Amino acid sequence: MSNVVDGNFRTLTADLRGGTMPPDNGAMDARLTKLEGIAEKTSERLVHIDSTMATKADVAEVRGDIQRGINETQKWMMATVIGLFVGFGGLFLAMSNGLKPPASQSPIIINVPAQAPATPPVAGK
Repeated sequence: MSNVVDGNFRTLTADLRGGTMPPDNGAMDARLTKLEGIAEKTSERLVHIDSTMATKADVAEVRGDIQRGINETQKWMMATVIGLFVGFGGLFLAMSNGLKPPASQSPIIINVPAQAPATPPVAGK
């Protein structure tokens, strides 16, 4: 297990001054100052991010806009379905009337009047 420990770790622990808790190698103040500077920058960035985040009112407004869009889309879809249903129903009726066999017509009969009987010739004239 001792083979796993890096050699640099042993030199760092040997370099630390003893007697204080925690041990310090003299560069602790510089490291802390650097970490405090990073913390301040991080705090400023978090404040900036927090100021640009959406509020509850913004989220509620967007939610309302989305709901209105959904309702409008549903109305258009229902109107489209009803229109298609009526259109296809009319098309079905037109096609079924067009495909019916024509009604058989009764034959046309023309009655010609019978010829008038020939009048006998009158004698004597």
